Amino acid sequence: MTSRSPLAALVALPIVLAAVGCTDTAQPAKSIGVPGSMQRPIYYGSLDTNSAHNAVVYIEMSGLGACTGTLITNNIVLTAGHCVSDEEGNFISSPSRYTVYFDTNTNGDPDTLRSVTEVHRHPQYDPDWGSGAPLNDIAVLKISSKPSSITPIPFLPSSLASGLTQGTSVEFVGYGVTEDGSSGVKLHVSDTLGGVCNSSSGCGGGIYAPWTIYYDQRPGGPCSGDSGGPAFYRTGGKEYVAGVTSYGDRTCAQFGCSAKVDHYESFIGQYAGTLKALGATCAAGAECASTLCADGVCCDGACAGVCHACALAHGASSNGHCTVLNATPCTDNNPCTVDDTCQSGACHGVNKDCGSTSGCTTGGTCNLTSGACEGGGARPNGSDCDDGNACTQGDKCQSGVCQPGTAANLCPAPSTCQLDSTCNPSTGQCAPFPPKVEGTECDDADPCTQGDACRNGACLASTRVSCPAPDACHVAGQCDSATGRCPTQFANVAEGTGCDDRNPCTANDACRAGVCVGTPSQSSCPEDACHAAGTCNVATGLCSGENKPDGTECDDGNAATSPDLCSQGVCRGIPSGSCEGRAEGAPCNDGNATTVNDHCTSGVCLGTPAGTGCGGQPDGTECNDNDPCTRIDFCVGGACTGSNLKPCHPVDQCHKEGTCDWQTGECVFPVQPNGSDCDPDEPGYVDGKCANGKCVGTPAGVTPPVVDGGCGCAATGAPAASAFWALGAMALLRRRRRWTLAG
Repeated sequence: MTSRSPLAALVALPIVLAAVGCTDTAQPAKSIGVPGSMQRPIYYGSLDTNSAHNAVVYIEMSGLGACTGTLITNNIVLTAGHCVSDEEGNFISSPSRYTVYFDTNTNGDPDTLRSVTEVHRHPQYDPDWGSGAPLNDIAVLKISSKPSSITPIPFLPSSLASGLTQGTSVEFVGYGVTEDGSSGVKLHVSDTLGGVCNSSSGCGGGIYAPWTIYYDQRPGGPCSGDSGGPAFYRTGGKEYVAGVTSYGDRTCAQFGCSAKVDHYESFIGQYAGTLKALGATCAAGAECASTLCADGVCCDGACAGVCHACALAHGASSNGHCTVLNATPCTDNNPCTVDDTCQSGACHGVNKDCGSTSGCTTGGTCNLTSGACEGGGARPNGSDCDDGNACTQGDKCQSGVCQPGTAANLCPAPSTCQLDSTCNPSTGQCAPFPPKVEGTECDDADPCTQGDACRNGACLASTRVSCPAPDACHVAGQCDSATGRCPTQFANVAEGTGCDDRNPCTANDACRAGVCVGTPSQSSCPEDACHAAGTCNVATGLCSGENKPDGTECDDGNAATSPDLCSQGVCRGIPSGSCEGRAEGAPCNDGNATTVNDHCTSGVCLGTPAGTGCGGQPDGTECNDNDPCTRIDFCVGGACTGSNLKPCHPVDQCHKEGTCDWQTGECVFPVQPNGSDCDPDEPGYVDGKCANGKCVGTPAGVTPPVVDGGCGCAATGAPAASAFWALGAMALLRRRRRWTLAG
């Protein structure tokens, strides 16, 4: 018995199936794509020896027949939907029914056989669309692996499909029936598109199904067995699968239709992955729809060499479009050329002149290994020359060798948030200045900003000095851009601006000359914790409500006192404990009714003698509460009560907001942390830092003094407080009816 290879045996089935419908009077062919006649198919094609087309595969379907497909990724084969369906259009989903072969014919190496692990048909596949043609005729097979020598051919993404129009040249490849009735050999033929159907209702009076490309099959085209095969389209120097052979006329001689692949990008992408568009960031060509990655972006061409660019940052016209560079400095790797530049995409240099004043020898030749001029005489020492480095100047000859002169461009950083750069020896220009580390402390030269830090190479402030209004009758101030200080006096709000003088017996409170003043009200006064309801005294603006009995429970709003009881109309709290653990100056109650303003002093609750002038005096009578920190005192319930506390605004940049000392009436101002930025008042001094409440500056041009950082350490011009702000700034991705399936 004569033996034959397994592939030779497999091809017998599709040939028989093709013979089933070999006359014009035959019944509609099965859904594997058997034509109604074998008079032509690929007809009038030639053997495809293009190694790139090794990705076109032969698909054998047990019990059904054969189709063609294309490997579009390392394990995904693209084919037609009717290639995975039976005669009635039922989906044959069992992977074991399919075998894929990689070879130019079906008698090839058995090692190119691959099993199928998954089968997926388009979910909206319709074997009998309105005119009997299949709709959404597309499917994918997942194979176990690919031969190592095979390179996939990507499917055409929608981003590259705009050029697919009437007249576009395409190339068909398949293993189907030929004009002499043979099959199983990979053939190819080129044709131009008759049109593109993007209509959901079809085109050509229903001849062409929606989302297809169609052609006239002259001089040749796909036929039975070619179903699922590719229509290749080239753009940007790359080949893509733009169509999948679907159906045509019975004779394979008048027209054919292929599913338009880019329309099914979403379906294919579920299994092949979504490839990136031109210009998208990439690390390898496999990520890109174009299969090419250059200069870190998906590129439309190979774009190889130093004189081609595909990214804007490298000189391309736009990201993703390979651009030929001209006049751009380059290196041709020839030591005997100088001034190398790109010319029409190639790097060319000017031959080094070994006999001119630019060199240090006369009549010599250039050594192609070292680039040195040899064989000539040396020019006198000290002669001007050019060492080929545009970053040096004053180059001089020394013993026949051109020695570099001084640096022409040191490339110092142009700002405090950039680092020094380096000079490009080809151009003499500075390379881009790199930014300093994010959060590095800097000075934006605006004394009214705080927390200045480097961000993306620029010095930016985190906050501005605010100057809030001291009360409702003054407007907020503005930081002085010259001194960085808030104003000592704040402008009054408009006369009559509403405010609250905190007196329940006045109405229509309004600002008058910067003071909140209310007018006496005759309205009733509501009951409060220590007063009965009453009316307002027109003369004094005070409530006439009688005091509640002494001892009535109330709430003085101080959580540190308990119980709180009314006493002569005033809610007074009894400290819930001693002064132990309380801050110096914290309110307390010494239990002495003849003292007021009781405060913790050295752990003991002490009060001052009650103010005078209220004995028998009506509420509202002026008095003195003996507290130098209150500025307006009135008799209330027989006791002298003070209000309108003395303000203590910062005296300078190196002090904080102060508090009034109730014992002396003087403001006490805490100092700012040592090392805080300030602005020296003394002319000619800069880089001020607070030190023990004083602003210490450094004479312009002199190294800053060592300033105590406030932590037992010292830093020259870099105090601990500044370091703190820097750290803060740092904290702050088939055929039926009259049609025949090509398969």
